[in-house]
Amino acid sequence: MAGIVGALRAMKERPDSCWLWQHKMSWGEREARLGCLQQLVRLEPLDAMSQYNLAMELVRQGRSGEAIPLMLRNTYSYGSGSSAISRLAELSTWVSGGAAAWPAWVRSASKPAPMWAALALRQLEHDRLEEALRAADEAVRLDPASPWTLTARAQVLLRMKRKTDALKDAEAAAGTRLFGPRTAQTLAACRWANGDVKGAAAAYDHLAQTAAKPNRHASLARLIREWRNTGTWRYEQVTDVHAFIEMLALVRDSEPMIRAASGILTTSDTLVPKSTKCTALTWRARAKEMAGRDAEALEDSRRAVEGEGDQPCRVCTAVYARLLLKLDKPAEALAVLGRVISGTSRLRWLRARAFAALHQRDNAIEALTQFDREIIEYPMDWVMDAAPTREEFDRLMESLRASQR
Repeated sequence: MAGIVGALRAMKERPDSCWLWQHKMSWGEREARLGCLQQLVRLEPLDAMSQYNLAMELVRQGRSGEAIPLMLRNTYSYGSGSSAISRLAELSTWVSGGAAAWPAWVRSASKPAPMWAALALRQLEHDRLEEALRAADEAVRLDPASPWTLTARAQVLLRMKRKTDALKDAEAAAGTRLFGPRTAQTLAACRWANGDVKGAAAAYDHLAQTAAKPNRHASLARLIREWRNTGTWRYEQVTDVHAFIEMLALVRDSEPMIRAASGILTTSDTLVPKSTKCTALTWRARAKEMAGRDAEALEDSRRAVEGEGDQPCRVCTAVYARLLLKLDKPAEALAVLGRVISGTSRLRWLRARAFAALHQRDNAIEALTQFDREIIEYPMDWVMDAAPTREEFDRLMESLRASQR
C-alpha cells in the first residue's frame, strides 16, 4: 500500500512522469494522456521510447499523419524485428497514401532492409502475395545476409508454393550468426513442406543448443520426431503443440494441424484444463477453415465459446463471430460479440460488419468510427485473421453513407 501511495504522490509532484501517463492510460483520459506524453517528449527529446508512446497515442486518437514522422525519426533505435518497425509497415497499409509514401519513409530511415521485410510480412497477412514478394526481394537486395530479410522472403515464397526457393532462403537464414525462434520455425516449416520431417525436428534441436530455454525447443523436436515415426504424439505440454501447429500454419498443412489439436481434446481432463481444450477447439476450427470445411469449423468454434461460459476470451469470440459472418449469420455474430465485456479493435470491426449486414446503419457507422480511432492490432498469431485493409474499411463506410443519401 505504501508503494501505491508513493507512486501516486510522485505522479502529483511530477506531472511529466511516465507513471502519470500509465495511470491516465488505465483511466482512459484521452486528452490528459496526450498532454502528458507531449510533455515527456519536450523534456526528453532524444528518448525514442517516449516518442514511440506519443506516436501510438496519436494513432489511437486518429492522428496517424502526425505519428509517422515521430516513428521515422527513431528507426535507428528500433530492433530489426521490433514491433515499432512492424507498426510502421501496418500503418503504411492503413493511412491514406501510405503505400505510395513507403519508399520515401524507407529512404528517411536508418534501417531500410528490416522495414522492407516488415512490409513484406504485413502484405503477406493480407494475402497480397505479389506485393509481399516485391517488398521481400527489396529487403534481401539491401541486406542479403540478414536472417530477418531471408526469413521474411522464405515465408512469402512458402505461401506462394515455391517450396524449393523458400527452403533455400530459410537455410541461408539459418547459416547466419543470429539463429532465433523465428528463423528455426521458418526453417522447420520449409523443410516440412519439402518432405523433410526429420530436418524440421533438427531445426529445433539446433535452436535448443543456443537458446536460453533449451528444454522447450528440444521437446518440440521430440514431438515432431514422434509424429514422423508413429503419426501420433504423447501429450506433454500445450505450448509444444501450439508451436507445432503454428509451424504447420506457415505451410498451410491443415490435416496435421487438425490431428494435433484433436490430440489435446482426447487427452484426459486431469492433464488438460477445460480452458486449454477450448483453445484447442479454436485452433482446430481455424485449421478446418483452411481446409475449406467451414461448417465443421463453425461447430468447433461454437463449442469453444460455449465452453468458456459467460465471458469467452476475445480470440475465441473473434474466430467464432467471423465464421458466423462468413456463413451469413450476422444476428448470431452480434449476439456472441456482445458477450465480451472489454473489446478490441478487431471485435469492433466484426461488430461493424454485423451491424451493416443487419442494415443497422447508424450503429455500423459508429462502430467503424470507433475502430478508425484505434491502433490497428496485428494478428496475435495464425489463429487471428488479418485486420481489414484501408480499402475494405473505406468500401464498407462508403456503402453505409451512400445508403443515407
